[in-house]
Amino acid sequence: MHNPHISVLLPVYNCEKYISTAIQSILDQTYSNFELIIINDCSTDNSEKEINAFNDPRIKYHKNLENLKLIQTLNIGIQLSKGEYIARMDADDISYPERFEKQINYLEKNKDVGVLGTSFKLLKENSLNDNRFDGIKKVKYPLNSEEIAFELIYNNVILHPSVMFRKSIFDQHKTLYNIEYTHAEEYYLWTELILKTKFSNLEDCLLEYRVHDSQISNNYSEIQLIKTLEIQRKYLNRLGFNFNQFETKLLIEFLQSKELKNEEIRTLIGILNDFVFKLPYLTILDHKHSLSIILKKLKNIIINCKTFNIQDFYSNKLIQRIFLDLTIKQKISFLRKQKI
Repeated sequence: MHNPHISVLLPVYNCEKYISTAIQSILDQTYSNFELIIINDCSTDNSEKEINAFNDPRIKYHKNLENLKLIQTLNIGIQLSKGEYIARMDADDISYPERFEKQINYLEKNKDVGVLGTSFKLLKENSLNDNRFDGIKKVKYPLNSEEIAFELIYNNVILHPSVMFRKSIFDQHKTLYNIEYTHAEEYYLWTELILKTKFSNLEDCLLEYRVHDSQISNNYSEIQLIKTLEIQRKYLNRLGFNFNQFETKLLIEFLQSKELKNEEIRTLIGILNDFVFKLPYLTILDHKHSLSIILKKLKNIIINCKTFNIQDFYSNKLIQRIFLDLTIKQKISFLRKQKI
């Protein structure tokens, strides 16, 4: 195939149990104009044997001379790709047959969208000691770019193996996966690209994401947490907020609806003054969705909190702003707490 429309990047490392199913799910796509770039990162199991069992001209098999790990392998795949679009796929997941067709149709109609994910199903292995869900669970992330941009502050809301990119965004911005953020590389990539192109998620469930014991996310969870907080801090900095690590952690916990102590609430209100009042000047966060989420959460805290005093009320612009939005009954209750 001389001019594939899509280049599918499928890195493989010791995945003999699942790789055949993953490959077959790509070959069974209803949209067939693609090349499947399979990169074997020096697997020591029977992954290569499983790969070589397939005979399809769309498969382009590449084997690294040494174990380069995922990030360098993905960057090699981007450089090898010939398609206008790049689709990601993991060796232990399953793409539904209409995935590429629906993603291509959306991207062709929405030329301003550069990164497109999908809804998906979590498929849990029986052996995994995880009580969050049983068997299969459908996951739906925010659909439009504004919601995604805001939620990226505190959560990765684009599933990596479900994504289809325009290759041009890598070429134009000289962007690749960053090895400094190993085990959280895609999250860092999203926080970079969201400032350069629009994102979207399809509501359609088009992939089964397998959850099992040997996944990177299970084996390197502590490292991921450290890297994730650093990514979030840098993302906030790029958005114009010079938060330190503590302030970032506090904001993330607030946005994730975790309980905060009274002194933490006071600190949070202080740092969020700048956060909220700078919003209108930030292109990426200049929308009602982000502001309304923050104010709604803060409103509930302020209404129920008994630790604010009269000085807090008069000196804090954010509290005054929220106060104006309260109902008469809520205002009376709040003022009584202030002993006015």
